Amino acid sequence: MLLVTLQLWLMGSHFCCISGKIRKMVAEANKGSNVSNLELLNFPGGHQTFELAMKLELERRISLRLEMVSLDDLLIPSLQSGDSLFDVDTVHRLLVNFLQRIEEEETEDYGYESDGIGSNGHGSLLKVGQLIDAFLAEIAPDPCLSLQKFIALIEILPDYARVIDDGLYRAVDIYLKAHTALTEQECKKLCKFIDCQKLSQEACNHAAQNDRLPLQMVVQVLYFEQLRLKNAMSGSSGDVLLSQRISSGVPSAAMSPRDNDASLYFGILLDL
Repeated sequence: MLLVTLQLWLMGSHFCCISGKIRKMVAEANKGSNVSNLELLNFPGGHQTFELAMKLELERRISLRLEMVSLDDLLIPSLQSGDSLFDVDTVHRLLVNFLQRIEEEETEDYGYESDGIGSNGHGSLLKVGQLIDAFLAEIAPDPCLSLQKFIALIEILPDYARVIDDGLYRAVDIYLKAHTALTEQECKKLCKFIDCQKLSQEACNHAAQNDRLPLQMVVQVLYFEQLRLKNAMSGSSGDVLLSQRISSGVPSAAMSPRDNDASLYFGILLDL
């Protein structure tokens, strides 16, 4: 005999079950009294298999509308001792399922895999990007949260999931502040996910004075701020192309010798 507790927040007859038999039992129970317990006899695999199946199915359905989930919904306490305070693995699985759904929708709409920008799912992806950045900032102070798990949540999202990187920068800075034992290489590994060209003026000002950041990133922030100021004064809008040329290490013919020297120095610093 197996007793499985079905919590009322699973919405009774609308509860998503992989078993038609269970759906029928829930529907019949709702016709009578307010029953939250069902008795399942000889369920294959036992209650562990049932609970795992229900969890995975629930996660799949949540991921279909991940852009509608609130931050509080993602702050699931971890049940494993010694692990992070929050269930980061579940959130990661939700992201994997969500991105798979977006990719499938894009393939259906265009007949091929697009870069995602301008697609129907891009708006949803931007909302999820903001949600995950907020989640990262919430879990960053956790002393038990490993760098590997933190990075896994960052790198799974494509670049176009973030219009600006202020939220990501804030989360990374909080993590660096809470994990002072990180090596220089680990700090570089984490900070490389921040695109300095996608930081606001306020974030750049903060980063330029942030002694927790690797020197290379500070120099990068200062350099792109210099370019931004220069182009603003000249009324030019070609700073994006210019920055891309610098980032790729290809000097532009439109750059002055001083700019070329600065980009060369900047490239050397990035390689350190």
